[in-house]
Amino acid sequence: MKIKLSDSYFVFDLDDTIYNEIDYKISGINYLVQQISQIYGCSLESSSFYNVDNFIQEIQAQLDLPEEVAQSYLWKYRLHIPKISMNKDNEDMLSYINKNSSGIAILTDGRSITQRQKIKALGLEDIPLYISEEYGSEKPDAKRFKIIESTNQSLNYIYVGDNISKDFITPNNMGWITFGIKDNGLNIHKQNMSDFSKDYLPNFWIDTIADLKQYFH
Repeated sequence: MKIKLSDSYFVFDLDDTIYNEIDYKISGINYLVQQISQIYGCSLESSSFYNVDNFIQEIQAQLDLPEEVAQSYLWKYRLHIPKISMNKDNEDMLSYINKNSSGIAILTDGRSITQRQKIKALGLEDIPLYISEEYGSEKPDAKRFKIIESTNQSLNYIYVGDNISKDFITPNNMGWITFGIKDNGLNIHKQNMSDFSKDYLPNFWIDTIADLKQYFH
């Protein structure tokens, strides 16, 4: 299958699609540990929390922090300016698509301020952004997909994501072309394909955003 760029509108997921979400987690943990160490005069090792799912709870337990204090650090994590980046090939491909397609957008789930901090850190502020909290709608709900169709007329709609449980089922049902970014071993949400029916899977699997180029003509 070949895609004519000028007739196609591209919609990208953010976390673990455009960049590695684990980088955001590591950035936030490093920031918190630095703050906490300064305030409490303790010595915490950031890397000891990288593979902990609920690291706030773990920090709270180690320092015997009240729940209110733990929640304040959770918000510090959400509000911190992350040290994250795209690889150069992905950055170049997004720029190429932005210049040559009928349009481009980012559709992501999460808190508005957190996702916008990520977008700012990645230098993607010029791309239209559809955040779940701002629309009262999380994937796989179709609300934001329908808004994109109604406000951006195109012959083809392309969706690129990674999360099998929610990314592809809706655009598949709407007749969009879907691409899945394969887990590089760092994904937050693992891709257990055997747990889902075909409707939940993308039309095509690729290793990185840069690999989209092989489908262009």
